[in-house]
Amino acid sequence: KKEDEKKKKPIPDNLKLLPLYTLSLLKNVALRGGTDVHPDERVQAHQLLSNMSVEQSLRYVYPQMFSIHNMDSNAGMPSDSVAAKTAGRNSILLPKVANLSVDRLSSNGIFLLDNGVDMYLWVGRSSDPAVTSALFGVSSLENVDMSRVRLCTKGNDVASRLDTITHALRDDEGETHILEPKIIIVREGDAAMEARFFWHMVEDRASFSGGTYSYEEFMQFVNRPPSASGPTGAPGGMGGPPGGMRGGPPAPPGGMRAPPGAPPPPGQMMGQQ
Repeated sequence: KKEDEKKKKPIPDNLKLLPLYTLSLLKNVALRGGTDVHPDERVQAHQLLSNMSVEQSLRYVYPQMFSIHNMDSNAGMPSDSVAAKTAGRNSILLPKVANLSVDRLSSNGIFLLDNGVDMYLWVGRSSDPAVTSALFGVSSLENVDMSRVRLCTKGNDVASRLDTITHALRDDEGETHILEPKIIIVREGDAAMEARFFWHMVEDRASFSGGTYSYEEFMQFVNRPPSASGPTGAPGGMGGPPGGMRGGPPAPPGGMRAPPGAPPPPGQMMGQQ
């Protein structure tokens, strides 16, 4: 009976996301394998992680990605709702959170990714011309010299609310001395810029040693009993992923379907005020 009770005992809430954070850490620039990380970048990442608080390190390891092109009309405005996801001392309402997977991106979308240090604004090649014009002053970023592109911070509703959101996210980090958050604009199809942006898609498979598991596959590997038949190979290509797994990415956070045996990624759980 005692053994049955132990089996039925629920996993503590503070440990449910441990596999996700473990996988994310393996894919973080501080630990990821491969030759595409400059030694100076790796040293800087180690230094950052060693001096961060727990909340800051979670954000750095598992960034937040927001859907900007279809954000609610109240996003970027102060909110009194306790259930709403907000940021900053003024409780600024944040847009919907998306999973860190390439499959959550769309060519007609614009997404903001924040890891607490850098911000990336990914712009799809078919994004709404009205929204693109409001943010960059041009209807499309195709065939545009990206070195000349600047993000508008005022002059229209969309630009003003996005600017408020980025400052609120930095306000959460206590970095009141930063006047303007650093935002890296990434155009869909720009291989060099997208490579860095995709580093943060930790729920997808990666090609370097230690990153060959998707979140769903990693959860199946973690939950697989030691006595299960067949190879149990460890992450990173040492025997390969367990056989018979579905390679589909997990669903967006917010109560939707998660990988079998896995809680949904932080999404609206992390960073709530």
